[in-house]
Amino acid sequence: MKRTLLWLNLTALLFLPFFSASCQVTDTYCQASEACGREGKCKASGDTCVAGSDDDCKKSRFCLNLGLCTLEGTACVANASTCRDSIQCQQSGFCLARNGECVQITEAYCSSQDACRVSGLCSLSTKTYTCVAGSTADCLQSETCKKERKCLLEKERCVITDSVCKESDLCQKQGACTRQGDKCIVATDDDCKGSDTCGVEGKCLVENGVCVKTRTSGGSCKSNCTSDADCNGCSGQAIICDSSVCATVKCAETQDCKNLGKCTRSGQLCLATTSADCNDVCKSKGLCTLNQGAGECVASKDDDCKSSEGCATSRACSAVQGQCVQLCKTTCTSSRDCRDCSDNKTTCTAGKCVLGTSEPNQETTTDEEIVAEFDAGDFSAEFSDGGEIPESDGGEVPEESFPEEVPEGDGGTPEEGGTPEEGGTPEDGGTPEEGGTPEEPTPEEPTSDE
Repeated sequence: MKRTLLWLNLTALLFLPFFSASCQVTDTYCQASEACGREGKCKASGDTCVAGSDDDCKKSRFCLNLGLCTLEGTACVANASTCRDSIQCQQSGFCLARNGECVQITEAYCSSQDACRVSGLCSLSTKTYTCVAGSTADCLQSETCKKERKCLLEKERCVITDSVCKESDLCQKQGACTRQGDKCIVATDDDCKGSDTCGVEGKCLVENGVCVKTRTSGGSCKSNCTSDADCNGCSGQAIICDSSVCATVKCAETQDCKNLGKCTRSGQLCLATTSADCNDVCKSKGLCTLNQGAGECVASKDDDCKSSEGCATSRACSAVQGQCVQLCKTTCTSSRDCRDCSDNKTTCTAGKCVLGTSEPNQETTTDEEIVAEFDAGDFSAEFSDGGEIPESDGGEVPEESFPEEVPEGDGGTPEEGGTPEEGGTPEDGGTPEEGGTPEEPTPEEPTSDE
């Protein structure tokens, strides 16, 4: 045992120059390393690989997944634009750039911004991971409500109310009494008939958004229609009566109704206004949650997606940005878990299989494993994908670097004729199977190039 320990110590001293010399890496080696494709560390600098250009950063997986796409010094860092474009922003809300990294946007962040106080953008949208007006309360407390009367929540923003248009001077004088988004427009004959332009000038019919004396197309355009005939004189081909509103199409027949649950008429808009609007798209697409601010149905959890027809037919079983999408597996620990993905280019990020750069059969570690390796100072990760280690100036490595471990005796000594467990050797008469151990190999002397 003492001889073995002495031999190991001697070997370590002999090979120390070799290990020191082998840490001098080259650009060629760095470009072939895992760290180049993963983190953009493609340039040699002393005994390590570092990022050398914006192009190195942009081609890395950390750019795609984590937003680290811009060179700063010798490292790839994130900015506002690259964070917003990253996969972890789309999946987990890490969309804000802070100190070169992407951090998670939160409700607290939204409520602390000037846009909340001024425009009512106080809530976090889990679909787009942006700050939006998420409730009527957001709008009512805003300056835009108090100053511009934009107090109505519509499609995640604060807009003017119908009463604003009806009470405005434009309505009284020109007939612009119907709200459309943030504008007051002339939409029907009734808008014109109640205005000064009708009583004074005789312009009591609407055509192309203004009040006129005679409509070239004839017909009528009523505010509260009961049939399509009440709409045949409206401008913009609004010839259909849908829920007492003259419009160009019935909301229930639109693609937005089929795809997003926007099946209910609200003025000139088609919106999802109740949970009942989401029933069909919940079954077909997993969009089971009503987003009142946006006026549409969204996917808010994986379980809704898994129960949908889209999961069974197209493997769209995971909720991402309000939609059910194909991520192959709901969870993963490495890219090996993503081999069955149909796109053939997936990687494991934040515990989910997403579009990436690794091939499905490639042995790829997770980003979490990668970061842990480098935080622990495991330099061997940079030498794991086939690059040749530069030749040493200190001598070749012997074929047998270390002898086999000799079992430690706990009984007799060889001189006493013990078994291997007791310390015996073949000289005592026993074979290796019977208790003797082979003779200890004599280590080869390291050769030197000098």
